Amino acid sequence: PDVVITDQRNRVVTERYYKVGSVVHLTCLASHVDTTLDKITWCRDELPIQEGISYISNVKPGSIESTLVLHDAQQHHSGDYTCRVNNLVSASVPVHVLPELRRVYYYESSPNATVSSHTP
Repeated sequence: PDVVITDQRNRVVTERYYKVGSVVHLTCLASHVDTTLDKITWCRDELPIQEGISYISNVKPGSIESTLVLHDAQQHHSGDYTCRVNNLVSASVPVHVLPELRRVYYYESSPNATVSSHTP
């Protein structure tokens, strides 16, 4: 079998970045499989994902598609996400959930002081 992980636009991904609170959406496409025997499982950091995630599966002749959806992603959801076909072949993608960036305000104390904002 051949296995790849794609994004919502069906582009193969090698690394993904999300903001806290966003929806993680990854699709595993396995081709050249026996759909009567083969199945896809998802892991994060080598451990099976069992809660807080929903899966959408689609089976076609010779291929299986499994979409992992995680609503309200938090930093602890970061890790290496792997989809496996019967523990024989797999594809992985590092997922990074980053804290929301906040504006930082700078103030200079001088007679002609101005206040400016900067977003990193």
